[in-house]
Amino acid sequence: MVVECITTAAIILLIAFTFLRAGRTNYAVAVLPLALVPVVHVIAGWCAKYFAQLLGARVGLIILCVDLLGLVISCILYGVFVNTISSKGSRKTYLICCGAFSVIFTFLLMRGVVDTHFVH
Repeated sequence: MVVECITTAAIILLIAFTFLRAGRTNYAVAVLPLALVPVVHVIAGWCAKYFAQLLGARVGLIILCVDLLGLVISCILYGVFVNTISSKGSRKTYLICCGAFSVIFTFLLMRGVVDTHFVH
């Protein structure tokens, strides 16, 4: 799922860049936490072997824990950046849509990790 994560993060960064070019700096900043889950998953995949040896755990378990940590951090950032959106309805929609995206994406990534590392 590395290619999918890199592609998703690149698309989100392009969306943020488009908002920035349109003069919507607050929207550009608010969109950036969407890229956190895929970026963290890619980094976790690269570093998991080292930390698994260091901690004496399975590689898949390390990746699962890091994915969940990325989800928690992205949801905290949504709460921080929600104040950059002006209307109350837009803030609620932002939180619901971004939170749902991150939860679903994290679930799919975790499902892939379980299928790859735990099911034989």
